[in-house]
Amino acid sequence: IGDGILPGAYMVLRPAAAPHNGDIAAVQSHDEARGEYFSTLKRIHFENGNKRIRLKASNERYDDMIFPADRVEVAGVFRGLLRLPGSNGKRL
Repeated sequence: IGDGILPGAYMVLRPAAAPHNGDIAAVQSHDEARGEYFSTLKRIHFENGNKRIRLKASNERYDDMIFPADRVEVAGVFRGLLRLPGSNGKRL
């Protein structure tokens, strides 16, 4: 929402790129409490000498997510998005 990424848009990711501080990245991690893996698209911030990662949503209604760096896998770095004509931010 804050970066104009709306439901129904297709993300363009660079899978082999290493994210820089503040980049938008697709990341994966494991939620031990639920026993599930999850993926999300958030701004990535490296903290504590790159030992900790803060994932910050562009939508201020969502809290930051903080993980040890070894618990987060970067699937790709955001490079752009595509919207189909007529989608207007609606789910396809």
